[in-house]
Parts: sequence; structure tokens; C-alpha cells
Amino acid sequence: DGGYDFDGNDNISISNDSSLDIERQITLEGWVKNSSFFTTIGSNKEIISKGKNAYSIAMNPGGATLYGFINGNSVSTSIDSNWHYVSITYDNTDLKLYKDGEYIDSTNIGGNINTNSDDLILGEYMTGTLDELRVSSTARDAAWINTTYQNTNSPTTFVTFGTHKGVLTGWSYRKEIWIQASKVETVMVNFPVLIITTDTDLKNNALSNGNDIIFTSSSVGWSSGSYTDKLAHEIEKYDNSTGELVAWVNVTTLSNTTNTSIYMYYGNSSCTENREDITGVWDSNFVGVWHLHDTPSNGQDHNDSTANDHDVTFHDSNGNSNTNAGGKMDGADDLNSDADYMDESHHSDFNLSQFTLECWVDQDIPIVPDYLFMIDKEIDNYTNRNYALYLNNSGSNPIVKARHAGGNYTVYGTTDLSLGGWHYVTATADVSWLKLFVNGTSEGTPVNISGAPILLQKAPLMIGRQNNSIDGEYWDGKIDEVRISKIGRNNSWINATYYTTSSPSTFLEFGEQEIQNVAPTQSNPSPSDGDTGQNINPTLSIQVNDTNSNAMNVTFWTNASGTWGQIGYNDSIYNGTYSQTNSSMNSNGTTYWWSVNVSDGTVWTNITYNFTTYYRLVIYPSAVGRSTQLTAYPEVGPNNHYQCVDDPELVTNDRTDFVYSNSAANLINNTYNFTDHASEMGDIDYINIYLRGRNNGPVSGGGPLNEMKPVMYITNETTSSWYDSDTMVLLTSTWTTYNWSH
Repeated sequence: DGGYDFDGNDNISISNDSSLDIERQITLEGWVKNSSFFTTIGSNKEIISKGKNAYSIAMNPGGATLYGFINGNSVSTSIDSNWHYVSITYDNTDLKLYKDGEYIDSTNIGGNINTNSDDLILGEYMTGTLDELRVSSTARDAAWINTTYQNTNSPTTFVTFGTHKGVLTGWSYRKEIWIQASKVETVMVNFPVLIITTDTDLKNNALSNGNDIIFTSSSVGWSSGSYTDKLAHEIEKYDNSTGELVAWVNVTTLSNTTNTSIYMYYGNSSCTENREDITGVWDSNFVGVWHLHDTPSNGQDHNDSTANDHDVTFHDSNGNSNTNAGGKMDGADDLNSDADYMDESHHSDFNLSQFTLECWVDQDIPIVPDYLFMIDKEIDNYTNRNYALYLNNSGSNPIVKARHAGGNYTVYGTTDLSLGGWHYVTATADVSWLKLFVNGTSEGTPVNISGAPILLQKAPLMIGRQNNSIDGEYWDGKIDEVRISKIGRNNSWINATYYTTSSPSTFLEFGEQEIQNVAPTQSNPSPSDGDTGQNINPTLSIQVNDTNSNAMNVTFWTNASGTWGQIGYNDSIYNGTYSQTNSSMNSNGTTYWWSVNVSDGTVWTNITYNFTTYYRLVIYPSAVGRSTQLTAYPEVGPNNHYQCVDDPELVTNDRTDFVYSNSAANLINNTYNFTDHASEMGDIDYINIYLRGRNNGPVSGGGPLNEMKPVMYITNETTSSWYDSDTMVLLTSTWTTYNWSH
């Protein structure tokens, strides 16, 4: 990302502390780009340095040689003006140098690294750019160094990104759906199951456009799964005013021994994208699926749901057909046998020697009995036919015909469709048999076709009519859910399709609405996180809430002893505020860390907080003497809270002196809390607060006092005076407690 470009006159310094006094093992590393070899300064260009007599990585003044130093001993390599990843390691024995991940040089030293009080310096006298500088208190091995180089030099080849996966925690609700094994004869793979329900839970909780309605297998959970694990589904209809849903779901495996379980998830206000995978519902053996729920006018298309995109054009000669009729699933076409039909020009996808033809029909009682065609693919009547599914010339019993070289294969059904009502009519041809089914049951006598293949013809596909007949033999009645497959589906598939489409309510069972088990929340910690003005051993408290109204366990932890340990817990509690006393946070001027874990037994939140106790400073009476006060407590720093208490020996005095600091900067943003624990401070006339080393002569209210100048003094409870431009603001005042902010 960014680097720092040094011009030879600037550097970055880090004040020395114990963490920089690395004695036994060390690794220095970073990326270097030297932009200028010329320098008039006779000093090394420091990259990372505590001095070469401690540890350092640097370039010579000319910039052509790079060195690594430990205790004055060195290793070196040449370097140019390109980017290079350089590093040195010392393991208390050997100093090693690496460039671009490769070992270059080493020398044996032995012994601890020298320490000093110098600051750590980055980039001193450097002309060029530095990036990603690191200091480690261990000696990294060669593999670590090389891997770091490979990673930072070319992250795009070091890391491969997978596809985006979004957790299901954004979905608030789900329902389990069981598919009845009693309706399934054999195990089936990638089977399209029809989901029909009118559900007030969907109405109340799903998005109005249904974008957030998805389906998953039962193995996918809120926290363990992703919406990318969803099953492919297609929504044929969703009415948010009633919660009515008509959807098709591709169930990966449908069992015939145990009920198959899937989940329907919904209730995600952030789900702006439509999560349907329409073409994924229909396996590659489907060449066309037309739900006929769309409502085209004459010359417009009914959409195909498969990836083949075989939309069929609707034709209505006089406008008296209805493409918005009530269907078996959702919408259907109601055709009037007067040149109303759908078609698509010849396509090789429909040239089939094996096939499954399916549709739901509700025939009107024919005025003039005739052949009524449901699905047809032929150039002319009888002689150049591929396949046809239609009713006999009395308009009653279904027939399937397929053509071979010597004539027609024909299976005659037995159910009289002219009596009206919805019927699921299916014809199949595999390598051996031509069959006809009505309502999932085989009818007529299957014909063995293994001896003579079905002829393929370059003919248009017709739905609702015969091609090239004199009067068209147009369908009279409703037609819905037309499908063509390029294989002969087996009896079990046909039977299961009938069950899922004829009576979804008996094919499926819905569970109760489940609400996502959201992790409990915690808020309003006391002391507040980051507070810098706390008494020692404060009572810890937290407000907890579980939106699922589950019982919770609240556990308090602290690392006040140096390691994390439990200091208290509350079991099987409900929403509210819970407290915990402690006795281990008992030092003034100390930052303490504490954490709270809130769990409902399944999911949890764990948050860590911190606070800093008051710096405890004793107010001494004037009689003690300022020399005692100057050494009685440490110099204060800025941005702190101080708890100032009276000396136990202080009983009555007309004044007390309270010395703070040598530097005005150390008085910035401080808050002072004066508390009289024994109620003696009511007898004090005033308290002087001094800043040492600022005396320039006598001041109002006092003269030179050992080179200390009073900054302000407090008289009794409410009055304060200031010297110079320093400001003190009274925050609160009680009989025994005074809070001032500087």
C-alpha cells in the first residue's frame, strides 16, 4: 500500500523502552528502494537501527552495499535501485543476511545483543522509499523469510480467492419441509419438487418481492452454511398480500425410505438480489419446460425455464383465448380449438429418438368430436412424424404415436378426458418401450420399439395443434405445465411428478416457523470501556439481551493477576443488568482489562473492556514541607484522572500545598478529584496546586516558593483562582468531594 519516501534529511524515531532492548534473538526485515546513490553525508543510510553496536540494517553512504550489524559485527550484499526485500536474523550465535528471500551471507558472533538507551531510528540519512518494516524478538528461519518474500512480492500468485459465500445469518426465519417417502417409489436425483403454500409467516416476514426466499438441504444451518449452498429454485408465483407461494425446487436426492428434509429460509431485508436459479431446477435432460403462467398476447412468447431458451410463440386467431386462466399450479392457457396454439420452428433439440412428453390438461366438452392435439412434431400427417400426443377422434382417450421406417408406434389410453377435470398426461419412449401414462399410471399396452428406431424429422414443435392438417386439430380446453425431455423418464419419476404436481399438500409437510438463534448482546458496561477515572475495585456490570428469550449464562473474567481468570458468573438468567464485585483491581493508576461472555448454550458474544483507576496522590499539610512533597509521589502526566486524598495526619490546617509537575504540558487534560475521607478538609482554607520551575518573581497570593509557581488554588468548596492563562473548570462539588478539570 503506502510507503515512506525519505529525502536524506528526515527520519522516524521510536522512543526506547524495554521491548526494544532485544538481547538474545532478533529479526529485522523490510522492503527497500534506494532512489539515489549520491550523498554528501559520510554516514550510513539507516533502514532500521538501534546503532550498529546494538542492531542495525543499513546501506553505505553511496547506497551500493547493504549491511546487517549486531554488536559491531556485519554481513553485507550489493543492492541496486530496484525494490528489494532485505532481512537479517541473529539466533544468539550466527548473524545471517537475506535478500529477496534468499540466503546471502553470515558470520558467527555468539553472545547477547548489546543494549542501549537510544531510540529506534527508521530511515535516517535514507534517500529512497521504505515499506513494511518489522522487528521481531526471535530469529526467523530461512523458510519463514522466503515465504514472507513470496507473499509480499506477489500476493496475487501466493493467494487464490474462492467464490463469494455469504453466511445465512442474514436470514431470520426458516421452515423445515418434509417430502413424503411414501410418495416416492425409488431414489431420484435432481428431482424438481413443487412447493405450493399460502403462509401468513411468509406474508409477515418475507420481502414483498420474494427475493429472500431460498431453499437448502437440511444439512445447511444458519451459522454453518452459506446462501451459496442453496438448492436451485424457481418462483412461479409469490403474492406478498396473502403469502401464496408457487415454487419449483431441485432436490438433490429424493429418498424412498425416509422423508427427505429441506429448509425454506426467508426474512432478510438486505437481500436485494433475486436468489432464484431457474435453469438450475431443470436437469440437462429437459429440453423445454413451459409453466404457461406468463400471459402473452397474440404473437408473443411463453418462456422456457430451461437453459435451452426454447420460448414458444402464442397464436390466437380471434382473441378469444385466455392466457391468464386458472391453472393446475398457477396460470394456464385456455384454448378454444379455433387456431389457438403455440409453436417453435424446427430445432435439433426436439429431434428425439427417446423422449418424455408431459402436460396437464383440462378438456372442455367438445362440440364437434375430433382429434385434439396436445404436443406434436411432424411435417405432415402420419408420414413424416417424429412424435405426437393427442386425443382420439372422439376427443376422449389419449394416444401417443411415434414414427419408424415401417409405420407408426402407437399406444392407446383408456381414460376418457372428455369428462372434464385436470389430468396429467405423459408419454415416454426409451430404447425399448413406448408408454402412455395418465395421472402417473401406465395405460394401454406398451409397445416394444427396440427393433426399429424412431424417425427424426425437421419439423416445427406444436403445442395445442397438429401441424399441416386441414383443420389443425386444435386443443379445446386448458393446458398447463408442458415439458419435453430427451430421455424416457422411468415409471417412478412419472409417478412422483404426478404426486408433487397433483397434490403438493400431501406430497409435502411443513414444519413450524423457526427464528434464528441470534447470539445474545451486551451493552452499557460499567465502568465504561476506556474510562480513565475509576476507583479501585469497582463493581463490574453489564446489560444483556437475548432476542430469542433464551436463558443465558453470564461469565465475568479479568487478567488483573497477569493471566485471564474467571471472577464470577450468573447461570440461567434472562434479559437484564448483572453485576460482579472483585478485589483484584486494587492498584491506583493502573489499566485493568475485563471481559464478559454471554451464552445461550449454543451461540455467544465475548467482549473485552478496560478502564484505568485514578492516580492516587496524597495531599500533605504545609507543615510537612515542600521538600518532602517533591519526593513523596511521582510527577504527574497529561490526560489522566487523579484521586487526591488527604494525609491521615492532616486534621486542621489553614492551607495545604499539592505539587504536581515540572512541565506545563503535563497538566493538560487532567481531572483532579479531591476527596476528604475523614471530613477534615472542611477546615482547610485553600489548596495550592504548583507547577515547578515556572516562577518569574512574586505573584499575587505568594512569592517565590522554592522555584515553584502556584497555578491555582481552591478555597473551601466553590471558589478557584488562576494564574497566567491556565484554566480549571469545576465539574462537581459536594461537601467533601471536589472535581476539577484542567
